[in-house]
Amino acid sequence: MEGQVDRPFESLVADRLGKFRGKTVAEIGTLVGVRPTVAKHYTAMVLRELAAHATPSGNLADFDSRGIEVKTVRAPAGGRPFESMSFPAFRNHELSEENWARATLRRYLRRLLVLRVTAPVRETPQGRSVFTGLRFWSPDEDQLSGIGTEWEMFRSMISGGQARRIPAESSTRFIHLRPKARDKDDVEPAPSSGFVVRKSFWLNRDFVSTIIEGTA
Repeated sequence: MEGQVDRPFESLVADRLGKFRGKTVAEIGTLVGVRPTVAKHYTAMVLRELAAHATPSGNLADFDSRGIEVKTVRAPAGGRPFESMSFPAFRNHELSEENWARATLRRYLRRLLVLRVTAPVRETPQGRSVFTGLRFWSPDEDQLSGIGTEWEMFRSMISGGQARRIPAESSTRFIHLRPKARDKDDVEPAPSSGFVVRKSFWLNRDFVSTIIEGTA
């Protein structure tokens, strides 16, 4: 994908993070100062803080300045992730006016740091999950083209007044739309569709599986 990749930075981060492989989320949380919580994003909080500690500045701003999104994937050993991979919610009218060359989603996908956490089953307490690998990843040309095609389908549907008829994840190869709202009342207007629940783009679980196959 387009854009410069800072290989020395990524190598340094990977080397520092690699020293934590095999530790549980709870153990890492204690080391980086994140208290245990039952919040759904506890694992992400811990791993993002660990990623920050692995940078030269000790701050996530080192990733932001390089256009790198830090993501956590939780999966059983050798299995599909328990969840798809989400991105921030979008505004329907803004999405309808975007084009793929300058799309917000394309910017998010420029470069990812994917941190893999392994657990036997989805119900495994987050603190007992184990950090097992990482990968810096960007979509290749074919993947980017496929994502762009599906993105344009969703954009066209929303701009064409079909925000209530979005196809399910099983209908696509790379991405899908799903609610990313605080609750059912977290809504916003969509072209010719009235108010709909706020949504975001998600990478499909099967596609995420291909990404984490390269974690090391």
